[in-house]
Amino acid sequence: MYSGDEVYSDEITSGPNTSDPLGKQDEHPLNFKAWMKMLRQIVRSEIGCTLDDLEDFSFYDAYEDGYSPRTFFEEEIKPEVDSYAG
Repeated sequence: MYSGDEVYSDEITSGPNTSDPLGKQDEHPLNFKAWMKMLRQIVRSEIGCTLDDLEDFSFYDAYEDGYSPRTFFEEEIKPEVDSYAG
């Protein structure tokens, strides 16, 4: 029976997980939560709806690729919304 006193060398059970769960935060000026908050504000002010009202986009991929919230809005979200309006 496992008592919890054993020390294992595999990466699953050895010590606390100190990896960055959002990935690459040191390379990006915003963490993902702040990035999404800014994107939500942009969408609300520019389109007048929420992200929940839109189709799913690859937000985290864009964040990891270094897009700013404004750039992602201009290059991905706005053209998609404009295609529905036209």
